[in-house]
Amino acid sequence: MPTCNTCGKRWTFTQSIKKALLYSKGTKCFYCGTPQYLSTRSGKRTNLIYVIALLGVVLGRPLFDLAGFPYLMLAIPVIIIVMVIVPFSIELSNEKEPLW
Repeated sequence: MPTCNTCGKRWTFTQSIKKALLYSKGTKCFYCGTPQYLSTRSGKRTNLIYVIALLGVVLGRPLFDLAGFPYLMLAIPVIIIVMVIVPFSIELSNEKEPLW
């Protein structure tokens, strides 16, 4: 889980998910109120996880000849797995860094 660079407190799982979904904007630390941003390294890693998951879902459909309900049975677990993995890959920075 990410840790605030100013106060050193570790964020909860829900706070981390919220941060992962709003990574382009700075989020104030939930404890000390200091603005925190995703580090460049963390942003790249998070985007890579999203791309791999998206490719898995998109390419899984024609590879396994899925349609309708079976396709949802592939997509839903992938989305859940991504939502569980991403908060653990977040690193925070005190300054807004370019993503690339």
